[in-house]
Formats: sequence, C-alpha cells, structure tokens
Amino acid sequence: MDHMGDYVCLCPKGPVWYMGKNCEELYDACITASCTNCTSKLGTDEFTCHCPDGFTGLNCTQDVDECQSNPCNNNKSLCVNGYSCHCAIGLGGEDCQDNVTTCSKERCHNGGTCMDIPDTGHWCQCADGYEGRNCEEDIDECHSGPCQNGAICKDGVNGYQCFCVPGFQGYHCDLDINECASQPCQNNGTCLDEVDHYRCDCHPCENSGECFQRSDISPMKKQLVSSAAVCQAHKSDDCVPLAGDVCSINVDECQSAPCQHGGSCQDLVNSYQCVCPDGFIGSRTLLSACVHCEVDIDECDSNPCRNGATCEDAGNSYRCHCPVPEPGQEPWGGPNCDVRLVGCQQHKCQHKAGCVPMLTKDGEHGYTCLCPPGWTGERCNTSTTFSFNSEGYVHMHLPVSKNRTRQETDAYYHRLHMQLQFGSTLPDMVLFYRGNMEHCVSLEPVNGSLQAASASGSHQFQAPSSRALNWGAPKDWCQDPCMQHGQCVDM
Repeated sequence: MDHMGDYVCLCPKGPVWYMGKNCEELYDACITASCTNCTSKLGTDEFTCHCPDGFTGLNCTQDVDECQSNPCNNNKSLCVNGYSCHCAIGLGGEDCQDNVTTCSKERCHNGGTCMDIPDTGHWCQCADGYEGRNCEEDIDECHSGPCQNGAICKDGVNGYQCFCVPGFQGYHCDLDINECASQPCQNNGTCLDEVDHYRCDCHPCENSGECFQRSDISPMKKQLVSSAAVCQAHKSDDCVPLAGDVCSINVDECQSAPCQHGGSCQDLVNSYQCVCPDGFIGSRTLLSACVHCEVDIDECDSNPCRNGATCEDAGNSYRCHCPVPEPGQEPWGGPNCDVRLVGCQQHKCQHKAGCVPMLTKDGEHGYTCLCPPGWTGERCNTSTTFSFNSEGYVHMHLPVSKNRTRQETDAYYHRLHMQLQFGSTLPDMVLFYRGNMEHCVSLEPVNGSLQAASASGSHQFQAPSSRALNWGAPKDWCQDPCMQHGQCVDM
C-alpha cells in the first residue's frame, strides 16, 4: 500500500502469521503482551505469560488470594494476603502449626517480667544481673576480670566484690598500699616501698662506711666480729656501728600466731602475711595493715538459693533449705533448690507407701519409699508379719562386716538389734537363737516364764524373768498387741 512516498506491507494473518517491514519475519505474539516474562509460538498469535508469585491470568494481571485455602492453623490466626500468618497467642511457625509457651504456662525467674509475643511465645524481660530464656542465669560480672593485681573476684547479683591480695586496696584493688607511710625504718634508715611490704636501706656506719649483715660473709673478708653488723670503712677505720638496732635482725612477727582459722603465716620485714584457707579473708584497719583471716566469707551473700529457699552459710560452702511445695506441685531440690523433683511421678511404691523424691549426685531423679507399718523393702512389698500353723522358724542373715578391724567389727555388731512381738498357746518354745552349740544366746518361754540364756564353752548363764507371761485366750491376743498403729489379725 502506497503511503506518502513510501509503502506499508499488510502482512497475512493465517495460516502463518508474519511481521516486519516486508513481512519477512515470523510473527511474535509477545510484542503485544503486557507481561514482562513471555514466550510465544512464532508465526501464530499464541503466547504464554509466566507470572511471578502472587499473580495469575492471561497477562498476569490477576492477584492470587493465597489466604483462600486457609493455610493458617487455628481459627483465631489471621492470614494476610501475600501470604503471612499472624498467629494467635500460644501458636507460632510459618502456618501457626507450632505450640509455643505462653506466660500462663511458663514463668520468668528472679524477678523477670513475662510478656506474650505473637508468633513467638513468651519473652522474659530480666531484672538487672540475670539473663537466659527464663532469666534463670546469673550474669557473671567477674567474667570481664575487673579486679586487678591478682585480686579474687566474687560474683554477686548485678555486681561483684574484689578481695585484694596483701599490698593493694581500692574497689578494683588498683591502689598499691604505701607500707612506708608509717615510717617503719629506724636509725635514719631509708624506706623502700614494695608490694605488700617495705625494705629498709640501713646506714648505721659513720664516715661513709658501708654496712653488711653478718650473714653475708663475703664482704667481711672473714673478720670475726660480735656486733650485729660489720662496717667496712671507705677511707679510714673509724667506722663505728650505731648503738642498738642496726637493721640486721629480722624479727619473726609470726611467733605470736596472728593468723586465725588455720591460716598460714609468712614472715616479712617488720610485717607478716596470712595465707587464708578457702572460705576466709581478712580486713585491714587503721591500726593494722595485715589480714588475719578473721572474716568467714558468707557464701550466702550472692543469694545462690532459688525459689524462696533459705541459705545457711558453712565453711567455704553453703546449704540451701528448700521451701515446702504448694499443694499439687512437685518440691524443689538440687544444691540451689532450682530443680523440680519429679522422681515420684511414676514411682512403684506399694501398699499405699509414701514417696519422697530425691536427686542423685549425678543429677538423676529418683525416690525413696516410706513403708507403712507391716511392710518393708525397697518398694514396700515385703511383709514383716507372719505366723506358724505348724513347727517352723525364720532364719535371719546379718550383714557381713567387710574390711574392718576387730574393734570396728565389734562396734558394728554392737549396733545391731532385734525387736519382736509374739503370741502363742505353747508354754515352752524357742523365740530367738543365735550362735552354735558352743557359743550362743537364746530367748525362750520356760514353764510360762520368759528366760534369757547364754553359753560360751563350759560357761553358761541363765536370766529368768520374775514376771509371768500373759497366757490369755487366743481371742485376747488382738487387744492392741501391735505397735506403730499396726492392725492385728487373729489367726
């Protein structure tokens, strides 16, 4: 078709479509599509739009409603087109499929404040000095090493305390104590301050003489002298030691045993140092710069006991007394009363025995059965009452004493004892017998009276009771013969 000095080709549209200036190219239908990611079948008007997530339709113009399938669990959860789930309190996860703890089921320890966070669960805002999921961890303020010069750091709640080594003071033990402040050196000696002690540079000699201690033999040139110090003159022989103390004898300040509670004393120059045992420290005063191990460190200061437990200070340790649990709750246990004792939840105590939960040294949960009268054994399943309808006996084995001396064995067996009650219609019988034919002890009714006997070789001893036994009728035996609230059954 002629058009203003040029031409335009009207390309055919079937069965094969063409395009271009001279209709020389196969038609690409994507040139008219409104989508950005398009593929077509050349030579036709067919095209396909590849839609991004969230859109559909011929030209990807329709918004997909991902919430139409209700992907979020629980009716109280909210689905936002896109999609994302805003979970109800107590649920979490991509589709609110996970149960998360809430403040109604979990609590924050150590004064923490609990808040329910949607999609996440409970969150604890811990008090100063604590951290962890439930504020159960005490932050160790000593971890950064704030105490200087070898001081011992004791962690507390949101704080710490530095116990300085001798010779230092200050909150961080960063101040060196000037031991020369008290002017300890006599006879014009020069005081040299050092760590935790001082040193006197003595000048007892006149005319610029040089002074040596008697223990230092080399400079004395083996001169035999009787004074505490010897002076070697520089220019003349007129070196005369000062009268009295010439700084040559170190007084042993440890002779008075100043260290308390088993602390070891180390003698210094005009001073001493106490090395305290674990659990004890000392304090300096205006009158004394020495530590005497007189202060028992209160390990309860850091409040180690949890959940309302009472702390009892001990030597280099502490003991937590856990509170009585509330009805329906498991008791607290562990060294710090921070472990719920659940050993009795599936106990196997029988015959209505009581159960006491416990925690082993390895941290394992266990329990102990408190047997009612008439039962014994680890599970209270062994009866302690029995009767004989014919001749019989009960043979009891005593625990074997191993790895003990003769004296320890005698003391061990001395603590063993037996208690029994009985009822019988026989006036003569054996109640108790221990030993063999040569050495034995026995207890038996004889002619209606109780008699104890013992034998050792040819020596025999008998001790009859002057009080006759009560031989009532069998129907009278159950008139409260049983002790410890036991129930008597007539046989």
